[in-house]
Amino acid sequence: MIVLVYTYTSPYPYHKMIPLSIVSLGCYLEQKGIEVEYFDERIHNKQRLFDFIKKKPVLVGFSAMTCYQIKSSLNLAKK
Repeated sequence: MIVLVYTYTSPYPYHKMIPLSIVSLGCYLEQKGIEVEYFDERIHNKQRLFDFIKKKPVLVGFSAMTCYQIKSSLNLAKK
């Protein structure tokens, strides 16, 4: 299993779009027969991510496109 994580991209709560960065990669991996779980920090509770981690995924990937998102990804990865 691979977990793909999309963190906050902006401090503004109305900034919600489809996380194409993880969805496009996830779709490709799923077509190759790889199990993928998705975590979007903007809409999911952090416990969801921690539950995925307990299942010992092969890889956890973070989308990090902007300064704000890089900081959010680093903070979440440390946890």
